[in-house]
Amino acid sequence: MVRCSLLWILWALLVPGYALAVVTVEPRERYVDLSSSTQVLRAAPDSLTIDDVTNAQWQSSFVSHPRSGGGINLGMTADAVWLRIELELAEKAQRDWILDIPYGHLRSIDWFIPVKDGMGYVLASELNAPLPNYRYYAQPVTLHPGMQTLYARVQGYGNLTLPLQMEQASVFVQHESNHLVVQALYFGALAVLLMYALLFGWSVRDRTYGFLSAFLLSSGLAIFVGNGLARLYVWSAQTVFEPAVQAASFALAGAFSLQMTQTFFQSVNRQSLGIKALGWFVVAYLLVALSMFARLWIAFDITNLEIALSILTLVSAFLVMAVVWGARSVGRSQIYFLGAWVIVWLGALVAAMRSLDWIASHGVTLYAIQLSTGMSAVLFSAALFVRVRQQYQERLLAQQEALQAREALIQHLQDAERRLEVTVNERTAQLQSSLAAEKRLREQYVRFGAMISHEFRNPLGVIETQTSLLQREIKAGIDHVDKRIGSVRSAAQRLALLFEKWLQSDRLQNAMDKLEAQPIEFDGWFHDLVGKCHAYHTNHHITCHIEGPIGMIYADERLLQIAILNLIDNACKYSAAQTEVDVSAQQVGQELLIQVTDQGQGIAQENLEKVFDAYFRVDQNSPVLGVGLGLPFVRKIITLHHGEVLAEPNPTGQGTRFTIHLPLMTPM
Repeated sequence: MVRCSLLWILWALLVPGYALAVVTVEPRERYVDLSSSTQVLRAAPDSLTIDDVTNAQWQSSFVSHPRSGGGINLGMTADAVWLRIELELAEKAQRDWILDIPYGHLRSIDWFIPVKDGMGYVLASELNAPLPNYRYYAQPVTLHPGMQTLYARVQGYGNLTLPLQMEQASVFVQHESNHLVVQALYFGALAVLLMYALLFGWSVRDRTYGFLSAFLLSSGLAIFVGNGLARLYVWSAQTVFEPAVQAASFALAGAFSLQMTQTFFQSVNRQSLGIKALGWFVVAYLLVALSMFARLWIAFDITNLEIALSILTLVSAFLVMAVVWGARSVGRSQIYFLGAWVIVWLGALVAAMRSLDWIASHGVTLYAIQLSTGMSAVLFSAALFVRVRQQYQERLLAQQEALQAREALIQHLQDAERRLEVTVNERTAQLQSSLAAEKRLREQYVRFGAMISHEFRNPLGVIETQTSLLQREIKAGIDHVDKRIGSVRSAAQRLALLFEKWLQSDRLQNAMDKLEAQPIEFDGWFHDLVGKCHAYHTNHHITCHIEGPIGMIYADERLLQIAILNLIDNACKYSAAQTEVDVSAQQVGQELLIQVTDQGQGIAQENLEKVFDAYFRVDQNSPVLGVGLGLPFVRKIITLHHGEVLAEPNPTGQGTRFTIHLPLMTPM
């Protein structure tokens, strides 16, 4: 059953069918194939008019013509042809239609429609102008119900194929839009291949890609003209030279493709007789192209030249296939090339057979050249790419062999110098060790200087300020000695803590040592720590509160103290005098949250994470002294405790809030 169905489909595609007598147009129909009701009058004299055709003398000369797929194929002819179409329009059927012949090689076409009440025929273009901005010919008509006969006088160039159809305007627009989309996709792919050939050929300096580019450009121009797109976008209704331009472009494409084949196979079999013979076919293609271009200035029938071009394509493609098949070494690139030429040969064969009306005319056979050109272009590109890749691999292999030979020679010399090399390596290792030690020492000095600059300035400033005030008060007879000495003592303790911080900096840098965790009674310790800050931050109001008792925690007391003091110091440094710095602690689940909130200038959203990077400062020109090491130390300390520290805008107003998330550790 399946085999019979396939044979029936193949028969319908390739074998012409004869036209029926009458086409009936029903009310709901939007598309009508007129080929099935068309009769043909061939070899009519040029002086024949519509009045003559409707007489009985000529009516008997109309004959049914075999319908070829999607239309009527009249073969190679330049004569005028009259068409007679029997049509029956149902009473409620649509009356406004578009008579469409989507075929590019038409020299002229005149539609004659009957006048109502049997008053003869009128030229349809006198009632309604043909549709403008259309690639082919479409004539709007208004028909009346009942039996009627339409006539058309058609004359073409070379092969004359008539896909006769009648459509409603919406169907016509939809069909044309679909066709233009397909053509746009096709030419878009062709343009991509052309750009690839130009750019890749220029990068590898291979002239074969130049011939491929010329082939794509000329064949694309031929297809562009053949599909009526040039008439739509370039030269309007100037159709006289379109067949000549199309055929000349195809001839140039043939010449460029053969020249590309010669260049491609010269490296494989330079002395082959077939390779040399391709040059004569290149000359023949160029002569055909020149003859076609001469048609632009000299009027003559190009039918024979089109036949010659088809024969030339078939023979040259067969010769190329023979050359490829007879090559001494056939690789993947040659197989791609052979496949491309097989497709070219099949496309030319199908086009020639369709032109001679040996096979049916439908979507595949009408566009055989276009389809074969696109597929062959892809295979040509693949063949050239594979060849370039093979050449690159061969060059790479040769370079590797040369490198191996050179390495063997070097190895021979190295055997004699081995002891010297060992000595040099030992000396180099000693120098590298000394250099690493010197680098570590320099880094320690840099860290120490940065620490001194960043951390020690505030306590020293407090000591200097308090001693200065003490001197003035003594001279003025004011006794605030205990207060000043207490401030100096707090600053001294602060300095001691900062020295301890510096001693711990190496441990913070590599984060490899274990924490010296110990139990801390957090509530009292936290109040004492924040209280010490009042002495050397006298210009700020530092508040401290704990939400609920925290109790005992386990942490490295010295490191945690450094982290909290860093945050309080930063809050005071970057806040205006007399503003409040709030320090709080609370337990949330299994975490201890320590927050330091200021009312300072704040930090931009994009810098909230960067402030924890070493040496980063929000404002490099800020009058506030510092080198950008405090917050990185804080993050490293909290990370050692398996916690995290985050910065965010002050939720209650201007400023910033830093939050330490510290997991409650168990005894270690």
